[in-house]
Parts: sequence; C-alpha cells; structure tokens
Amino acid sequence: SISGSPLNTDAKQFEETHKTIIDHISALTTEYFEAEEILSQDSFSMDSPARALINKIDIDLNKWSAQLSKEQATYIDQNPNNALSLFKLERLLKDTSNQQLVTTLYEKINPKLKSTPLGQQLLEQLRNLDNLKMGDIAPAFALADTTGKQINLQDFRGKYVLIDFWASWCVPC
Repeated sequence: SISGSPLNTDAKQFEETHKTIIDHISALTTEYFEAEEILSQDSFSMDSPARALINKIDIDLNKWSAQLSKEQATYIDQNPNNALSLFKLERLLKDTSNQQLVTTLYEKINPKLKSTPLGQQLLEQLRNLDNLKMGDIAPAFALADTTGKQINLQDFRGKYVLIDFWASWCVPC
C-alpha cells in the first residue's frame, strides 16, 4: 500500500488534533468572502449590513486564528526536531507581529533543520524583519503608478510620505 512520508503523517495528525479550530477558520473564511461579494454589490457602502457582518466575521476569524497560532507555537516548542515545525514557523511568520515569537521558537529548532533551505529562508526573513521596524526609514524601491510611470521612493527624501499598499480585491484595504 502507498503511504505518505512521516512529515505528511505528522501534518495530518496536527490537522486532525486541531480540526475544530481549522474547520471554524475555513467556515468563517467562506462566510467572509460571501459577505464581501454582497458588499461589493452595495458599492462597498459603509452602512451596508454586509459591512457589519464582515466586521463580526473578522473578529471571530481573528479569535480562531490566534488560537491556531497558539497551538502551532506549542507544537513547535514541543517538536524542535520535526521538520513540520519549520512549516509551522513559516505559517506563524505570515503575520509579522509574530516576529519575536518566531525568533524565540526558531532558536530552539534543531540545527540540522535550520540548515535546510526552508530553515535558511526563515532565518533570512527574520533578519529582514529585524532590519525594518515601524518608524524606520523605508528601504529604497520603485514601483509603477496607476499610469505605468515609475515612482522612486528616494525622490521624496526629506518629505513625509504615506505609503498605502492595497489590492483591488481586498475589501478592508
């Protein structure tokens, strides 16, 4: 019979152990996107009932996501020799507010795992986050504006600049 790797088995076991949390997050995410669709039909009106629903879903989603993050951190802390811990660290680092937690947990990871490509990638991400803090001078970059013209951040040195990254598909953005 065909079976998965030990890593696959560990991942499935984690999912089964935390099925309630994962199912809640999945259901809330589906509900969120459905409410976003309704809100878009209301021209994103601030007084749309869909906006209130999105706000409520967002609160619940944050609660369940925080619980999952806590469980992932516990798993990593208890399994520093398991490759799944690197994947859980990667997931935690998607929320950069977890930087200190991820740094602490990364320090406990087995050196062999730290030397893997994913282990090295996590270390690089942590170093990059260390080099950029809120209130620091932003690194130089250039992006196209809505007309396609390249705008270079350095052209605005000495001026106050508000940088707003958003996506057209992101209702809260």
